[in-house]
Amino acid sequence: CSESYDADSVGDEELNDLGTLVVRFVCRFIDKVCIYAGVSDDHLKALHCMVPGVVAMHMESVEAVYRESKSLPEVQKPAIGPPALLPGERFASRDAITAYLLTDGRDADNIADQSKGQLPGLNFLPAEGQIFLT
Repeated sequence: CSESYDADSVGDEELNDLGTLVVRFVCRFIDKVCIYAGVSDDHLKALHCMVPGVVAMHMESVEAVYRESKSLPEVQKPAIGPPALLPGERFASRDAITAYLLTDGRDADNIADQSKGQLPGLNFLPAEGQIFLT
């Protein structure tokens, strides 16, 4: 590793532009955390020297995973079969019933648009599946 260990000196020719951006981001993060924590300059230099190699290694493994994921078949939706009924149970209706999931309002980002008639915590989310009335 070279003596210059700032975030702009990546030093690893294998990294592309995205890798360089990741190295710079991680190095800036290391600087902020280590300076705040009082880490010595020697340890900080050692960390900066390790970053490009680790980022390059992770990028290679992610690229390999991406290539392999392209050869996987599309995920099929499971077929939902008829339910097992209890003795004496029968269907109340054979008509399809539309089902929705209701949010419980715990999500802070779930702010409804009251101008569209939505109330906070009562947003309907479409649900996939079947409901059987017996």
